[in-house]
Order: sequence, then structure tokens, then C-alpha cells
Amino acid sequence: MLRVVVEAGHGSGDPGAVGPGGLTEAEVVAIVAHSLVLQTDEAIRYEVKRRPSKILGGLNAVLNALRRNQPDVVVSLHCNAGSGNRHEATVYYLRTDEGRARGLASARLADLIRRKMIGNVAETATVRTAPILRTRPDGSTYWLTPGILHWTAKLAAVLVELGYISDVHTAAAMASPKWQWNAAHAIDSAVREWVKPRD
Repeated sequence: MLRVVVEAGHGSGDPGAVGPGGLTEAEVVAIVAHSLVLQTDEAIRYEVKRRPSKILGGLNAVLNALRRNQPDVVVSLHCNAGSGNRHEATVYYLRTDEGRARGLASARLADLIRRKMIGNVAETATVRTAPILRTRPDGSTYWLTPGILHWTAKLAAVLVELGYISDVHTAAAMASPKWQWNAAHAIDSAVREWVKPRD
């Protein structure tokens, strides 16, 4: 059985990005994550993990728990906000994994999720790489969420930005049970295709 940990971003007092109508990133990703758990069967087991808080201690708690019981795959869920392509989803994998077996597997999973999302969750979707560390203006560095993935997944790890919650139309879609189920189904369908042996 393939064990997939779904890291639902934000929560525990951290709403993440907030849409025009008050819908929060934490609410959206929690619903999608728990919809994935409903897809669990004899082939794939989904488990939801959530950071206890924004502080580093909360992040370390998740890291330590995942290291003790290392999953095969980690899928981290988030929503974008800002002035980018507001009808676009993005799937990331770690830049430091490029050229390695896990990087190739992650890139393939990311592309499968991208393809499944188009027309079901977003108008367009892209795959990008992400660094583990980001530099602040003062020169200090901090962990990006994909840093969790690098240290925990055995086989593959991706971060899915489900869409721009800052866009009024996207936020309205994200609030609907149909969109939420479609998002979970797109990810589940991609994972199931990814795990099948290729000819």
C-alpha cells in the first residue's frame, strides 16, 4: 500500500490567504485534504497532517513526526494570492532534487497533477521547481514549505497551489463542494496514474 501524507497548509490560528468573501486558504485546503482521505482504499492510504502553528517549533513538530514514520509520498496543499494569472494552479517540486531519482519521480507526479487540474480546478496549470531556503531582505534565510517535503518523502514530494483565492471568481469556485471534490479527485487520479508501472 502506498502511504501518502497530505500536508494541509496553515490552520491552528493561521488562516493563510483570505479571499474577497472571507474564505480562507486554511479552510479550502482542509476540505480538499479530507476529501482525499475519503479516497483511501487497499492500494493508497491518505493521511492528513497539519502544522500546529506558524512558528518554527510547529514546523519542527511535523518534520519530526514524519521522519519517525516516513511516508512514501507527500503532497502539500496551499492557495495562491496576488496579481499573477488568477485562473492558474501551480505544482512545485524541489529544485535540489533535480537529476535524482526522487526529483524525477516528483517531477512526473507534479506534471500528472498539473494535467488533471486543467479544466477541472483551473483554466491553466504549470509545474515549477522551488528552493528549500529563501533569503529575507535582511540576509537571513527561512524554510519554505517544500523544505518539509525534502526531508520526509521516500519516493516523491510536491506542493500544490490550488489557485488564486484572491480572485473573486476563483474564490467563489473554491467555496463550492463540486470544486473541492474535483480538486481532490484530480490529485487522487494523478497519484493513481503515477503509481502504476509504465510500459
